[in-house]
Amino acid sequence: YVTGSLGAAALGLCCLQRKVKDEMTTAFVQRFNLPQARLKEARVLQNANCISSMIDLSDGLFKDMSHIADASGVGFLLELEKLPKLANMDMLCKQLNLNATELLLAGGEDYELLFTVPRSGAKALQSACQAKENQPLASVACIGTIVEDSSERAVLRSDGSRFVPQRHGFDHFNE
Repeated sequence: YVTGSLGAAALGLCCLQRKVKDEMTTAFVQRFNLPQARLKEARVLQNANCISSMIDLSDGLFKDMSHIADASGVGFLLELEKLPKLANMDMLCKQLNLNATELLLAGGEDYELLFTVPRSGAKALQSACQAKENQPLASVACIGTIVEDSSERAVLRSDGSRFVPQRHGFDHFNE
């Protein structure tokens, strides 16, 4: 699962680097310049007692999901079509000749929460997210599945084909 939307901060950075500024870029630049820590969401998730792991998305979705998988000795399959993004992301990426999929999977600095929930905790998660005292919370989306095979780390396209992104995310020791 993930809170909020992905790739917006990375796209905002690209807009700043290219000095592109218009109505369409404002939300993306703001996501880069003014990241919002999901503290309320983290507390709600912790109190729901249904999550098995959680990390903030600072290095990119694929890289941070790999951190969870490494620590847990599991693999994962992310579903590309389920990755939440801000409106106009695809259109702006096309205008700037950027790969939206790469930004969704490898763009960093989103500071959304990435977390896992066992199947048995799905109802508790849903109840916690819908509780009136927890509003307004960032949206929460199920974006994939944990698998036992620790070597399985891929993204599923809508046609069912799998791929591993060329760029996984930020590496503090190589970049």
